[in-house]
Amino acid sequence: MLTVPELCGRRFDHVVIVGCVEGELPRAQASSSPLGDADRVALNKALGRRALRLTDERVALNERAARGTGLEGAWWLTALASASTSLLLTASARDARGRERAPSAWLLDAARALGRAPEALLDEGAAGAVVDVVQTPRASIVARARALRGDALSTSVDDGGERDDTLVQRVRLFGQVVDERARWFATRADENGVDFAARRGAFAFAVDGQRVARVFGNAFGLRAERPLTPTRLEALAECRMHGFVQHVLKIDVDPEPGNAIEARAAGTMAHNVLERFYRERRARRVPFSRMNDDDRSRLLALVDEEAAPLLAGGTTGHLAALAASVGFLKTTLLRVVLQLARRPLVEAVEPAAFEMQIGATQGGRAPELPSVPIVVDERRTIFIGGIIDRVDEGQGGRVVVDYKTMSGARVQQKASPKALLSSHFQLLVYLRLLEHHRPTSTTTPLHGYLVSLKDGTTSKDVHELSDLRARVLDDGRDDGLARAIGRVVLPILDGTLPPDAGTRCDDCRLQRVCRVPVDAVDVVDVVDGAGADAVASAAPEGAR
Repeated sequence: MLTVPELCGRRFDHVVIVGCVEGELPRAQASSSPLGDADRVALNKALGRRALRLTDERVALNERAARGTGLEGAWWLTALASASTSLLLTASARDARGRERAPSAWLLDAARALGRAPEALLDEGAAGAVVDVVQTPRASIVARARALRGDALSTSVDDGGERDDTLVQRVRLFGQVVDERARWFATRADENGVDFAARRGAFAFAVDGQRVARVFGNAFGLRAERPLTPTRLEALAECRMHGFVQHVLKIDVDPEPGNAIEARAAGTMAHNVLERFYRERRARRVPFSRMNDDDRSRLLALVDEEAAPLLAGGTTGHLAALAASVGFLKTTLLRVVLQLARRPLVEAVEPAAFEMQIGATQGGRAPELPSVPIVVDERRTIFIGGIIDRVDEGQGGRVVVDYKTMSGARVQQKASPKALLSSHFQLLVYLRLLEHHRPTSTTTPLHGYLVSLKDGTTSKDVHELSDLRARVLDDGRDDGLARAIGRVVLPILDGTLPPDAGTRCDDCRLQRVCRVPVDAVDVVDVVDGAGADAVASAAPEGAR
């Protein structure tokens, strides 16, 4: 394939020139620009760099802009002359988005030269046959959707003709999207008296739930081999829009780490050090409460061993800053181990398992145990899994422990009683996984807490949650773990992807595409159907 300028001076038996439409051949030039592309190219070439953006970005730095120089007309004539036996000129009636395109003026001139009326060329091909205008699939769907929209949805589809369930679903989704856009950008009732602000929930942005389940089913635990993990679940619970972009679409929206150790790398290093440290102590049957000078030295030596590849240039960053971060990690890990040994949150338990993989893989290692099904409602069963940092067992009960690189205050807030089953699920999910595969007696206390790797502070024990065992294991309870997971995941699978206003909004990198208002306030979900009288209180004029 060659471009039109590349045909100059060459001969071929058969030549086909495609895209003979207005705006492409010849190329369109914006008349409102004070400098044309020819002038911009000349300036860029003189400066040796692309200082000025071109109206047509397809024009390279060393090319000349065709419009206004007369060269494009010459290229066109020499391209026509390059054909020895046959010449075929084509023009599409619509572009890739279904918009109508006009034939190029040069194509019409060629038709005149061949003795054909340009008007006939618009309706007929060069050989005189009628040209069928093929409607694009999207245009066909839109046309049918408009015909079925409103009253026609029940008359044309339900009463007569063959029912297209897929199209009906798309029509309903289309109406849902239209209502939602109006709900955000209409500041008052429309001419027909419809109050869009009361039609749907405050942040209910419509998506195709069936397509989400089909394409991203692995991210929502719809298959046993790819369970829903607590990390993804809590990200969706905090903000479904942000969690969907980061953990489902896999778009990195975290800020750059700079010269310090990235949080993930620091967390991995700390986890490895603590796992090795407690494994060695368990093998030697060292009591959890003992921490002498030899134990301290061994802990610091493990940090040096784990940090050696990092300080040897195994990552990017300033070596002095990395060394300072490793030194800080030594201090914090030593503080964590000492405080847990002196003031354990749960008495009479010892570490029994480390980095326990249930349904989840890590570093290419297969899971020790399969994922666990959980019935979130009568329609769906979701598989959950995860990697438990540490499991303590003994006369004091069963304890799950998870290490966090966040501060002590953030740890206490994350696992506070108010956050349990609303934004924090990790410890409760881990208890469910353990009780499914290795059940304990109904009288065994269940515990769980988070540990800050920054200052050694622990969160509150989830044992304080009333009726903990039943709420974790009984899927039929409205105040249980299963229903709480369903409240986070099911709206997305049912076709709603709302951005949730919260503390993340202050530094979120998705603000340009998010629809959370600037001054987000608490809102009331509107229940579909008759009798729904709750009205959202978010102001639409604050939407971004």
